[in-house]
Amino acid sequence: MSRIRYLGVRAIPRLVAYRLFSQLFHYRAIRCVWVDLRNWRQDSNPKNTFEVRSLSAEEIRSQPKLMGEDRRDVDQYLGAGLQAFGAVKDSSIISFMWISPHPPSLDAQFTLEFDDEPAYFYNAFTLPEFRGLGLMPAVLRAALASCLSRGRRGAISFIDVLNYPSLAAFRSAGFKTVSTFRSAKLFGKHWIQPTSGQKMPRFRVQRVISEKQSPRPLCD
Repeated sequence: MSRIRYLGVRAIPRLVAYRLFSQLFHYRAIRCVWVDLRNWRQDSNPKNTFEVRSLSAEEIRSQPKLMGEDRRDVDQYLGAGLQAFGAVKDSSIISFMWISPHPPSLDAQFTLEFDDEPAYFYNAFTLPEFRGLGLMPAVLRAALASCLSRGRRGAISFIDVLNYPSLAAFRSAGFKTVSTFRSAKLFGKHWIQPTSGQKMPRFRVQRVISEKQSPRPLCD
């Protein structure tokens, strides 16, 4: 029910079909969104009334359940060099996301590689009682400004195709769709199909294989 409240009643038919195909064929449909920081412009007149900034390791570790994160995952993220941005109210984190220097994986079988070494945005989340206030776009813009100041040329994120609120928040912050990836497992084999691709940024889908084998690009 929480998923339906988040996505809206109109998403019920697609959500039911999506879950059915997911159970039968391990089906996933993920949209890759990207912002070109070379042409991105920071909002010069932010309307958000909450404090939006980089979150310290101490803040994150003190509120893992509030953020919907496991304490062990938080420690692993911080140890891997990830950074968190968020909105804070009365010392509580109410909206946040992770920035990573590491490329994403689509699932256990496939991973992506991008040119220009962009930043990767993960696990964007806003507490239910604070949704609809424009917090996530504000957090995203603050994170993008930080990435720009550190010389990043772009930022990438992956969003489930049914997650309409997140897609809207990322579009509001300047992200555009690069490609939609549909993956499934049929007759014991995994396959993936990227669609709606753009010329930029260039990416490669790699199959996750053992260290004894050479990586095999599946597409550009």
